Amino acid sequence: MYKVYGDYNSGNCYKIKLMLNLLGAEYQWVAVDILNGETETEDFLAKNPNGKIPVLELEDGTCLWESTAILNFLAEGTP
Repeated sequence: MYKVYGDYNSGNCYKIKLMLNLLGAEYQWVAVDILNGETETEDFLAKNPNGKIPVLELEDGTCLWESTAILNFLAEGTP
């Protein structure tokens, strides 16, 4: 199952959530409060050294960031 780290108010995060729902993919949403510095923690920076959301974590622990890259990954092989 995917894990998505993001903020519900972010348009880029919304695109990822929308794509996952359109694909019927199971995922866990992990809310990240960017205004309280949650993207600046050591744990978050280990997932994305750029310190930005959204981040898609794959089952093997690999993390993808940047909404367009995540969308391309999710859309690969779909009509």
